[in-house]
Amino acid sequence: EWNAAPAAAPPLAADWSEIGAQARHTFTHFHLILTVFIAHVPQEATSVVGDFVTRDRFRPAQLPTLMRKVIDLARDELHIPVQQNAETGRGPAGT
Repeated sequence: EWNAAPAAAPPLAADWSEIGAQARHTFTHFHLILTVFIAHVPQEATSVVGDFVTRDRFRPAQLPTLMRKVIDLARDELHIPVQQNAETGRGPAGT
């Protein structure tokens, strides 16, 4: 059932906290609402899926729009300053 809440599937064991904000995105035929969770993990942590990258290698502009929305919400919650794009002088998602 599409209306049922999905089972939690965190990428690694950690003390996850819901930030109280949702990323919303509309695709051609449906709306998607993601509840955003954050966790602080040690630098040597490994993920079950995906990879971690260092802040200096992280490029939000390379992410799909929906994931940039998630990153922007998490960044606000973690009080991480927005880095300007060296080429455009703009912040995430063209801001």
